[in-house]
Amino acid sequence: MDYDYRTGFVTYPDAEPGSPAAEAPYIDHGTDRVDPTRFYSSEEAALEWDKMWTKSWLFVGLTQDLPEVGDWFKADYGKESFLIVRHGEGDDGIAAYFNVCPHRGNRIVHTDFGSAAGAGGEGACVFTCDFHGWKFGLDGKNVEIRDEMIFRKEAIAHRPGLKAVKCSVWNSLVFINMDPQSKSLLEHLDVIQSIWRPIRSRNIALSATSKPVGMRTGRRRSTHSSNSITPTTCIRRLRPSPKRSAANMICMAMATAG
Repeated sequence: MDYDYRTGFVTYPDAEPGSPAAEAPYIDHGTDRVDPTRFYSSEEAALEWDKMWTKSWLFVGLTQDLPEVGDWFKADYGKESFLIVRHGEGDDGIAAYFNVCPHRGNRIVHTDFGSAAGAGGEGACVFTCDFHGWKFGLDGKNVEIRDEMIFRKEAIAHRPGLKAVKCSVWNSLVFINMDPQSKSLLEHLDVIQSIWRPIRSRNIALSATSKPVGMRTGRRRSTHSSNSITPTTCIRRLRPSPKRSAANMICMAMATAG
């Protein structure tokens, strides 16, 4: 086989001219040793967090984890914590919020899973901050401000609720994105959709028994715990393997593509 190290392999030889697949660049990494500080430097970790983790679509769980309206789970990435909630039917009925009370920044939920099924709809009180008792519904809206009379009216006139995070579902996989200006999930997935099209949701659900090591979660279906792992080590530790779940391989491809 003819191979030119200056141009590398053609990843998608049958790609249509002008398509994203045809434009996938070849990167010549040279022959120099990789600087080891990229794997443990706090500066490198901060750069990755600012330029990659907060700009990419991040896998947080499965729709099977939210079977009923009112079900929710918590997912942590780096220093941020997120609350993923089912407030309605179907994929559009799943939303995500920063797991932070807008009053004093306290965490809203502390356990990994919970359910408020039968709470009475989106506007019903579901989440209560255990610091000052502010209450929020499945839709993230503020339901009650305890001792509201002590606040200046102009300070709470907008009824501060939970801050929403972009959330989207593809093939039973739930993703979030901290960047409000990001492209859509389907645009971000790009050619991954066609590569993984033969895989059915059921197959992914059954095989996704581990989570990306950059995410900390106590998910019931997970056999992997990574409370001490930080995002800076995620890409280094996610190696292609026949044993790795379909969900993790998709997440690895998405993270490294950017």
